[in-house]
Amino acid sequence: MKKKIIFILSFFILAFSFTYAIFSLIENRKKEHLDAEKKIIEVTYNTIIDAYKVYSNIIYFNKLNTKDTKSILENLYTSSNEEQNQIRTKLYTHLVDMYNNMEDYKLKQLHFHLKDNKSFLRFHRPDKYGDDLSNIRLTVAYVNEHHKSISGFEEGRIYNGYRFVYPLEYNGTYLGSVETSVSMKSIINDIKKELDSEVDFIIKKSVVENKVFEEEKNNYFPCTTDNYFYHERTITNSENPYIEPILKNYYKENPIEIRNNLNSNEIFNFYSKYNDNYYITTYLPIKNVISNQTVAYILISTKHNDLQAYINQYLLFLVLLIILTLCMLYFIYRIDKTKSLLSQKDKVLNEVQKIAKLGYWELDILENRLKWSDEVYHIFGLAPQEFEATYEAFLKYVHPDDVDIVNKAYTDSIKNKSTYQVEHRVVTKTGEIKYVEEECRHTFDEYGDVIQSLGTIHDLTSIKLYQQKIKKSKEQFESLVSHIPDMIYRCEIDKEFTMLYVNNALETITGYKIDEIKFNKILSFASIIHPNDLNMVYKKTDEMIKNNVENIDLEYRIISKDGRVIWVNDNLQLINDNNHIYLEGVISDVTSQKVAYDKLYKFIDTQDNIVILTTGKNIEFANKKFFHFLGFENLDEFKINHKCISDLFIQNEKFFDLSLVNESENWVNVIQTLSYRKRVVAIKGVTGTTHAFSVTINKFEDAIYIVSFTDISETMLENIQLEEKTLRDKLTNAYNREFFENNYKRLIATYKDEDMFFALAMLDIDNFKKINDNFGHNIGDQILINLVSKIGKTLRSDDVLIRWGGEEFIILLKVSSKEALELVLEKLRETIENSKFKNLPKITCSFGGTLYENDENIIETIKRADMALYSAKESGKNKVEIKL
Repeated sequence: MKKKIIFILSFFILAFSFTYAIFSLIENRKKEHLDAEKKIIEVTYNTIIDAYKVYSNIIYFNKLNTKDTKSILENLYTSSNEEQNQIRTKLYTHLVDMYNNMEDYKLKQLHFHLKDNKSFLRFHRPDKYGDDLSNIRLTVAYVNEHHKSISGFEEGRIYNGYRFVYPLEYNGTYLGSVETSVSMKSIINDIKKELDSEVDFIIKKSVVENKVFEEEKNNYFPCTTDNYFYHERTITNSENPYIEPILKNYYKENPIEIRNNLNSNEIFNFYSKYNDNYYITTYLPIKNVISNQTVAYILISTKHNDLQAYINQYLLFLVLLIILTLCMLYFIYRIDKTKSLLSQKDKVLNEVQKIAKLGYWELDILENRLKWSDEVYHIFGLAPQEFEATYEAFLKYVHPDDVDIVNKAYTDSIKNKSTYQVEHRVVTKTGEIKYVEEECRHTFDEYGDVIQSLGTIHDLTSIKLYQQKIKKSKEQFESLVSHIPDMIYRCEIDKEFTMLYVNNALETITGYKIDEIKFNKILSFASIIHPNDLNMVYKKTDEMIKNNVENIDLEYRIISKDGRVIWVNDNLQLINDNNHIYLEGVISDVTSQKVAYDKLYKFIDTQDNIVILTTGKNIEFANKKFFHFLGFENLDEFKINHKCISDLFIQNEKFFDLSLVNESENWVNVIQTLSYRKRVVAIKGVTGTTHAFSVTINKFEDAIYIVSFTDISETMLENIQLEEKTLRDKLTNAYNREFFENNYKRLIATYKDEDMFFALAMLDIDNFKKINDNFGHNIGDQILINLVSKIGKTLRSDDVLIRWGGEEFIILLKVSSKEALELVLEKLRETIENSKFKNLPKITCSFGGTLYENDENIIETIKRADMALYSAKESGKNKVEIKL
C-alpha cells in the first residue's frame, strides 16, 4: 500500500512538473508576442505624430510667425473693442485661405490666444471668442507663461487632439500664442492604415464632463464596456464589431486585472479569442502633455492566429507526455510489485512458486534421481508429474540454441565447485518460447565429489515482456520529444558545448542531423553559433555557473547548414546528475519576431524623409532616402569613411553641427535640448547641393534612436512667399464671387458628409435704384455696408454671405430641411425690416431660396434661387420664396 502511494505521488509530481514547464514555455511565447506588439505600436504612433509635427512647424515658421501676420496683431492690446474686432477680421481674412488648405496636411485647427490666455480667434468658430482658457487649456497657459512652444495631446472645449502651441513675439513685444492641431480621428486612421488592425479611441468621462462646452457634449457617447470612458462620435459612430465584443468578454473575466492595468497609466495588452480567431488587443495610453496623466486610450486589436498553433502543439505534447508517464510508472510499479512478492517469505511453497513462477529441482547423484516441483512442469507447459523427470528430458525442452550454454554452465560449476546462474530459453509442449533463469548450487562429499545438486528455474517471460514494453515506451517518449518544434538538449559544459542528447528539432531549425552534432562527431554545436555571438554565449554561461544561477535566457544567432542566419532564444538551466553538472535547455526559433522588426524597418524605408537608427556614435540602419541623397550603395560603403550622419553636418552659425558638442557628449542628446526651431542641420547631397533638414528624434530601444531628417530647404533657404488672392468685396467686406468659385464644392461635400443640405439663397434690396436716384450713390454704398454688417451678426457661424453684384447677394447655408431654410430666411427678412440705420432711409429685402440637388451644375441651383427671388418681388417684395 505504501509503495502504491509513492508511485501515485510520483506520477502527480511528474505530471505537475511537465505541466508547469509546458505552461511556462507557453507564457514565455505569449509574452514575447505581446512585447513585440507593444513595441511596434509605440514606434508607429510616434512616427505618425512626428510627421504631423513637421507639417505644423512648416506652417508656423512660414505663415504664422511672419512679419505679415504678426504686424496685424502689433497694436492689439492698445485697441478698443471695435478695433480688436477689425483686427480679428483682418487676421481671419489674411489666413483663411491657408487655414482651408491645412486639410491637405490633416491639420484641423488654427486658434489664436491673447497673452492672458483668452481666446482671440478660432478659425473653425470665428464668432466664438473671449472665453478664458487658463484652467481648460494648460498648454496655452504654459506657452504664454514661458514663451516657449509645446506639443502634445490635450483635451479641448469641443474636440480633442494632438496640439502644437507656439509663442508670437514682434519687435520685442509678446503678442500671445497660436496653435494648430491634428484630430484623433486622423491619427486613428493613420494607425489603421499602417498596422492593418481594428482601432478605436476612448477618453475619460471626467475629462469630457469638466472641459467640453455644454452644447458640444453631444459629440460624445458612453463607452459600453467601461462606464469611466466616453467615445468621440467623429471617430466611433457605433459599436466596433471586433474590439467591443473582445473587451466585454475581457472585462467580464478579468475585472481586477483590467482596472489595475488602467490605473498603471502604462501601455498594456492581452491575448484573446473571438469568432475562431485570436487577437492581441493593446491599450496605448494617451497622456496630457502638461499633467503627464493618462486621459485617454487608443485601442488596437490585431489578428494573431500563428501563436495559437504553437500553444496547441505544446498542449498536445503535454497530454501525450502525461499519458506516457502514467504508462511507464504503471509498468515499473508492476515489475516492482512482482519483485517484492518474490522477496517475501511465503508460508506455502506451492503458492510461492505459482505467484513467482519459480520452480525448483533436486538431483540426487548417488541414487541418480531427479525431482521437479510442480511449477517446473507448469513452466514447461506440462501437467505436474506428467512423466519421470530426467536430465535428458530437461534438455529436450531447452531451446536448441541454448543447450550448449546450459551444459557448459553445469559442468563448469562442478569442475570449479561453484554455484552457477544462467539465463536461457525453453520451448514448451505447445511450442511457446519462454525465458527462464536457472540457478544451482552443489553439495560435495569429503573427497570433493558431487553428491547433490539443488537448483531453481524462474520463469522470466512476463518480466521480459515488461522490459520490452518499457523499452518501447522509452522509444515512444524519445520519439515524441524528437517531434517537439523547439530544440531540447543536454550538453557538457565545455568549449564545444558537446551534445549528449538533442531531439529532431535540431535538423528542423539548423538543417544538421543529430549524428553530425551529437558527441561532436562531425562538428560541435559551438561551431554553428554565429562567430559574433559565441563569446557572449561563453561569457553568459560562465557567469551562470560562477554565480550558481539556475536558469537564464539567451538570444543569439545560429548559422544553419544551408548558410542561413537563424535567431534563437535559448532557455537553459544547470542540471546536477550524479554529482556531474550539465547544461539542459530549450532552443526556440525566434526569427519570425525578428521579421516583425524587419517590417518596421521596411515601414521606415518607405518614408520620404531621411530616417536612420543610430546610437549617436554609429548608424545601425538607414532608409533608401538616406542612400539616394548621399549617393552610397549601402551602410558598409558609408562606414568606410564615416561612423554616423553627424560627420556630414556642415558647420554654419545658422545650423546645428558637431562644434556645439563636447567629446564626452552625444549629439543626439544635445540637439534634443534645443528648441524645435534650432533643430536644423545642413548636409551636402551627392549632387553637391546643400540642403537644410529639420531633425526629429524618438527613442527606439536602449541607447538607440529613430532620427528623421525633413528637407525644409525651399522654406528656409529660398524663402518663397505664399501667394494669397483677395477673396473679399472691398466695399462691404463680404465674400466675393472668386471665394464662391473656390469654395462651393468643398462646402457641398462637407455638408453632405454631415448629412445636411447645401442651401443657396439670393437676396436683393427692394427699390434700391430709387434710393440711389433720390439720395445718391454714397448713401447707397453706406446702406450696403450697414446691411452686410447686420446680416453678418444675424447669420449663423456656418452660413456664408457673398456679394454677387450691385445690391444683390447670395447666402450659402447648411440646413436640415426646406422648412429650416425658410425659417432662417424669414428671421433674416424680419431683422432687416425692423432695423434702423442712423441717418439712412429704411430698407427691406426680398429672398429666393433653394436646395442643391445631388451632382447638379451649380449654375442650375443659382438659376432656381434667382427664379424664387423674382417671384418674391413680383408678389409684392419684402418676402421669402422657396423653389425646389
